[in-house]
Amino acid sequence: MKEQQVCLLTVHNFLPSEIANLTIATPQAITNTRVRLLRKLFGETGGAKNFDTAIKEYGTDDAK
Repeated sequence: MKEQQVCLLTVHNFLPSEIANLTIATPQAITNTRVRLLRKLFGETGGAKNFDTAIKEYGTDDAK
């Protein structure tokens, strides 16, 4: 459930600190979740910002 919330809030341009407050987590836990989701959903390695870019582009004409 928290992973879905992180995805949704990221797509809607919430900051990691805001996501942490809304999901009752620490900002570091949100960063770790974003890195894990990048690997899990897109099969890529990278940082949390790479996840943000990938999830925002998903389903758009700009997606790979």
